[in-house]
Amino acid sequence: MPDKVRVAVVGARRGATHVAALQAHPNAEVVAVCDRDTALAAATAARNGVARTLAEFEDALNFADVDAVVLATADYDHAKQALAALDAGKHVMTEIPMATEIEDCHKLVTAVRRTGKHLEMAQQVRWAPYVLAAKALVDDGEFGDLFYCEGEYFHNVECYLLGPKGERTWRAENPYAGILGGGPHPYDTLRWLTGVEFTEVHAYSNKPEHGLNRVADDFFVALFKAPGRSGCVAKVAVSSGLARPYCLYLSLYGTDATWERNRQQEPGSQESNDYLFLRKIPNLRQMMPVPTFRTRYHSFSGRDAELPPEVARAFGTQGHGAHDAMPAADFVAAILEDRPPIIDVKEGARTCAGLRAALESCRTGQTIQIPQF
Repeated sequence: MPDKVRVAVVGARRGATHVAALQAHPNAEVVAVCDRDTALAAATAARNGVARTLAEFEDALNFADVDAVVLATADYDHAKQALAALDAGKHVMTEIPMATEIEDCHKLVTAVRRTGKHLEMAQQVRWAPYVLAAKALVDDGEFGDLFYCEGEYFHNVECYLLGPKGERTWRAENPYAGILGGGPHPYDTLRWLTGVEFTEVHAYSNKPEHGLNRVADDFFVALFKAPGRSGCVAKVAVSSGLARPYCLYLSLYGTDATWERNRQQEPGSQESNDYLFLRKIPNLRQMMPVPTFRTRYHSFSGRDAELPPEVARAFGTQGHGAHDAMPAADFVAAILEDRPPIIDVKEGARTCAGLRAALESCRTGQTIQIPQF
């Protein structure tokens, strides 16, 4: 088994984060940066000490010294590129969403099984320090029966719709934007936090008259339901054109506890100032502040996710924070240990299928059953 994974990163803009994380990893090496914008590819490669640049995705599949590819390309290209890479004998880490159609989710699950290669969906919020804190409480049974949860991804994306020369970017033409673009952050995280597999969804969307100049609707809200009368309900809302600073809100409601993120996080702060209520504490009258880290890891109990020290030193707080490097670290470990990644192809399929069903509900006005994987 090799002691170092050799990676080609496709997409030099968002992919620059993955280049930095992988180049700093002691058991990984970025051997190529690929982008049709050759100047951008060259700049990203030079900044991170990568010798080779490529112009086309297909070129990365032709090199024997490429063990794995990272896809930071347009949302609707992820599935077909991942299938091509798997068939070429490469491991794959893809940005969210892994796929935009349920049929492609099935194809990817089959391809991973057929090829024996690994696929990871890089949904980094699962590794956010404040999420790990809530997950520890769930796993310890502090919440009792979880019956409701919420996730909101509020991010004005207007600045991403035009390129440097005023041209419309792929984000402006993406019919899956919104619910499948940002939606995996709250939905996948809620699935993991609760341990619930939702089986049906009813969703709505709208596009304000003076909203974003893009193909997709601007706002989506979906109600996901687990089976049975006691089945948990999840509300997921995604807004892309709102007048508000960025907000990723999450909350969990159980018979014995409640956890809520603070919607007004201090810009640039290392801390996530959230709130918790525990029924077992006598005479507790208000939600308790829970100050956790937002972009770095620290634990007195040892129950945390740690980056390799070389990655932590080099990566700092770029991207979405230190947890932006965690999918890459897990991807490398999964390949070297020959084990499924934490967000493997089936986990990616479960998340993407639920959100694609929500989009179908928006378009048809019907409750949609979610395929299970």
